[in-house]
This record gives sequence, C-alpha cells and structure tokens, in this order.
Amino acid sequence: MARPSRGETPLHFWGRMLSTLRTRSRIKIAFSIDSIPDNVPKMKPANPTIEICPGITRRTVAHGKTMYQMLATLAAGSRMPAHSHPQEQIVHILEGKMRLIVDGVPHELSTGDSFYLASNVPHGVETLSATRVLDTFSPPRDEYLAIDQKALHGAL
Repeated sequence: MARPSRGETPLHFWGRMLSTLRTRSRIKIAFSIDSIPDNVPKMKPANPTIEICPGITRRTVAHGKTMYQMLATLAAGSRMPAHSHPQEQIVHILEGKMRLIVDGVPHELSTGDSFYLASNVPHGVETLSATRVLDTFSPPRDEYLAIDQKALHGAL
C-alpha cells in the first residue's frame, strides 16, 4: 500500500497518487453503489426521457439542493428556439456538433467543448449533427423535476 513520503503533505500525496492512476491505464477504481451512505443522493436509472421540443429529448441524470444535471439528445437538424431561464447553465458536448446562439451570437460547439451561460441570457440551438449534451444547471430546474415526477406516476 502506498504511503506518504517523509515530510510529504496529504495534498501532495494524493496528487501523486492521482497522477499515478492517470498514467497506469490498467488501474481501475471500482466501488459498489451499496457502499455509498444512504444520505447521499444516487442517480435513479429509471428517470424518464422527456421531449423538450421536436427532435430534442432530456433525461435527468442527477440533482441536489443547488444543482441539476441532464442528458439532452438532439437529432440532426433539430432546433430549440431562443429562451432564457434564471439558472446558470454549463453545456458540455459529449458527442456531435451544434450551433449555440447566445444573445444573437452563434458559437459552433463539437465533442469535448463546454460553454457557460449566465442566468437570464437568451440562447437557442441549431443541431448540425446528431448530438448528446450534458447540461448542468444551478439552481436546479424544479420545473423539469416536477415533469419527471408526473411522468413517473403516469400523469403525462
């Protein structure tokens, strides 16, 4: 088992350990979801897929008191009209290519790109190829969580 070198701070020790893990592709960290304490919220695999607009769906990935995360799937050629919301948003492109139009200015984003949107900034999307996006919001999108609950209980 690895131990800190003499005089090495815990911060430096764990930095060295993480660096070692990154460079040794054979090492994998695995744990059982059962090992996570009960008071820690876990992702619900049964979260419903909800259509936001034609060709664009979303599924809640996780949420907490101050954050909400969703996976958006956008068909090639789909569009989301300009809109705004009080939440801050980080858009991260998992795969594909889209044009994010922020306050009238187009930004082409592709796999691996991220974009920060401040609250209440008008933005819309034009999807250039089939795209998957991980969107993170703060505070949470309570209206999306309410829709999820309705769908789970057969009210949609």
